[in-house]
Amino acid sequence: MLLFDKCVLDFFPQYRSTQVAWQALEPFAAWLMRTVQPGRTVELGSYRGDSFFTMLQSSQGLEPVREIWAVDSWEGDRHTGPYGDGVYSQFMTEFSRRADPRARHLRMLFSDALAEFEDGSIDLLHIDGAHDYGSVREDYETWLPKMAPDGIILFHDTLVRQEHFGVWRLWADIVEASPEGRTINLGFSNGLGVLCLGEAVGHDIHRLCAAGDRQKLMTTAALEALGTRILRQSQYEYMLMERAGLTVAEDHVFARGEELEFLRQLRAAEREMQPDPAAIIAEAGNACDLRLRDHVAALTKPEDSPQNEAGTAENPLAGLAALFAPRHEFDAFGNDLRARSAAGEAQTARTGEKVEALESRLTALRDDVADIGNRVGISEQGLGALEKTTAQRLDEAVAALRADLAAAEARLAALAAETSASLARDLLGPRAPEMLEAIAPGLPAALENGIPALYPGFEPHVRNTVRLKNDAQDDAIIGIGAKVDAHEQALNYLIEELRKILKHPFFR
Repeated sequence: MLLFDKCVLDFFPQYRSTQVAWQALEPFAAWLMRTVQPGRTVELGSYRGDSFFTMLQSSQGLEPVREIWAVDSWEGDRHTGPYGDGVYSQFMTEFSRRADPRARHLRMLFSDALAEFEDGSIDLLHIDGAHDYGSVREDYETWLPKMAPDGIILFHDTLVRQEHFGVWRLWADIVEASPEGRTINLGFSNGLGVLCLGEAVGHDIHRLCAAGDRQKLMTTAALEALGTRILRQSQYEYMLMERAGLTVAEDHVFARGEELEFLRQLRAAEREMQPDPAAIIAEAGNACDLRLRDHVAALTKPEDSPQNEAGTAENPLAGLAALFAPRHEFDAFGNDLRARSAAGEAQTARTGEKVEALESRLTALRDDVADIGNRVGISEQGLGALEKTTAQRLDEAVAALRADLAAAEARLAALAAETSASLARDLLGPRAPEMLEAIAPGLPAALENGIPALYPGFEPHVRNTVRLKNDAQDDAIIGIGAKVDAHEQALNYLIEELRKILKHPFFR
């Protein structure tokens, strides 16, 4: 297993934001900076700055490290959504607080920042911008000419396979195209791919990439344990704030300095008073970390190796078995928790499938309702057309009846006039008009003009009786019958009047 110096083993970030996905990787970043000591480092996608400020902090006192650049538009992308000014403001607050002359930043698109760097001038490149396949591949291919021949490129989120994430695809392409021993993928904190461009083996990162599976596993496990310690502290502080009823804002910065030391002591006291499975695992992990640190220190400085009873230095490698022996129980307990977690995830997946099935049925029902609605709309249109056609037909029928009524009225009027005049001539002879004028002034003219002149009040009475409504066919038919009856009454009236005339003394 590769060795870590005390600065890496004791590393704890001075700045921790809510960007927790990078916190467990910070001990590796510290080890990388102290091992490689890159002259120029460029980070594409700094967000709130956790990885950037970790590289700045861990390289303090390293003279070869000249520049550390943060390149970001600080506007967001399709995965993060729009940032707003708060993210950039938080980054710049910490940037100004450091006042480190090695720290640089460019607020611009990655493609626009290319012109600021010469080809072959970047020793370490961290790509953590947009995570879809097209964007991350473009970042890699356009910035590759800017890399030094023996430079190193980091790719974050190589294990994330959510929708639209494509870093894992690009990483698979890179591993396949790269010579053996040039890559390693850290399997925690969403994954971090490490690509060594050159053949140099002058530092531990190259040696780790070229190492066997066992050595890679032991080294990455130690790095993960160191990183988990940082992440747990942030989780504990988050829990304390929730317990106090406080909201953790997006721009929250976790404790540092004296406040951090106080919270560490408080956490230790709580673990002693209320042990729980999680605390037991944490304690076991911390114990392993402490033992690991002691043995690493011993391996780093053989002259300080533990002495046996005979006063001779013990072989530190012999203690590795004892170092990892208590961890078997820790691993077994962790495996049991992981198995339970997997069972819970399986149950969640089954529940999700049921929910999807119900959603599918709901969608089908909605489609059926929409189809029925369309059919009802079509039926209503047809009904409207039918009603319109029926109304037209009724109007036409009423109009025809009106025409027939007018013709009947004309024929009845003509018949009445003809009947009245003929009857008078038959009874009175050629002098009928003169005689009628003498007996009943105005009667001859009445007979000549027909019923309306004989009975002036009769026609308006008939019109009022048979007044039609435009939309009532039955009323129209009743009105026609009423008019016919009225004309018959008029004829009967005329005959009665003539009979009265014949009874006049003049005719006796």
